[in-house]
Amino acid sequence: MRLLISTTALALVAAWGPSTAVAQSTSCTHTVGMVVSLTGAAGRYGQAASKSVELAFDELNKAAGAQGIAGCKLAFDVRDAQSQGSVAVDQARQLVDLKKVPAIIGGIISSVSIPMVTSVTGPAGVVQISPASSSPSLTKLAAEGKTNGWFFRTITSDALQGTAAAKYALDQ
Repeated sequence: MRLLISTTALALVAAWGPSTAVAQSTSCTHTVGMVVSLTGAAGRYGQAASKSVELAFDELNKAAGAQGIAGCKLAFDVRDAQSQGSVAVDQARQLVDLKKVPAIIGGIISSVSIPMVTSVTGPAGVVQISPASSSPSLTKLAAEGKTNGWFFRTITSDALQGTAAAKYALDQ
């Protein structure tokens, strides 16, 4: 999971592109939003993901040294979705509208990710990357253009996982 989060963080950093003037010290901060279930049914998974992102961002900032990443420090603003889609939408809206984050990591569960992408990140043109949402509905929404191309996940769909598991079971 740590490698996955580090790779995700690097992809988000690449979205900022090169800084026009590299600072000698990091006087600015690029903030990425994170909306995961810290409480509720999926709370333990969201807590683990949040800690992983914190560790990855700390390592990236340390490796970047005084020059920073694109001239700035990388930070994240984590919000609790409480394992509820409506709460996730409110949290994502605050991050997009008030904090102006260019990307959001989350949700941990599909029932949180789907309303976030259809109500907030997709319409706003904000990148959303989920490390664990596996519902085939997300694939369908993307195929129908309802994510506006802004949703990505780092896990395969349940449809693919089910097919692979069935094939494995038959082969054994």
